[in-house]
Amino acid sequence: MFEIPERIRNAFAGRTSLNMGELADALELNIKTIQKHMDAGNLAYLVSGIGTVRPRRKSTLSQVIAFLVKQSRQQQSRHPPKTQKRTRAIEREEAEAAS
Repeated sequence: MFEIPERIRNAFAGRTSLNMGELADALELNIKTIQKHMDAGNLAYLVSGIGTVRPRRKSTLSQVIAFLVKQSRQQQSRHPPKTQKRTRAIEREEAEAAS
């Protein structure tokens, strides 16, 4: 299961949501990076206020957790496993053995 980082738990202590600046501080990201993730649909948000030109965006803890889970990666090998090259000679031998 996903463990919520302490820095994020502390940022949300007693809060229902964080604005983009607060969220950038909690995630240790630039505010422009937060905005790009929101624009790309990677990070869900709520719009507070009624402005349409510069909407105020906020994210809840559950939205942030969903973002972090989506962004987390498992360690993968840099090189894919090697596969045996199949030559025509091997295929011919297998075909003859099968008949």
